[in-house]
Amino acid sequence: MLLLVASFGDQLILMTGPRDGEKASELIDFYTFSEDVQIEDMVTRLASCL
Repeated sequence: MLLLVASFGDQLILMTGPRDGEKASELIDFYTFSEDVQIEDMVTRLASCL
């Protein structure tokens, strides 16, 4: 799995391959303990910009 992470202050943007988003989300959920984490799939939003 390829995972690109960009940091914007208190926010992170993660980019994955076309079929890796769900697996990346599962790993983040598994390894996140006390942080306030919100995960949003941006595929449909970004697709409408093209």
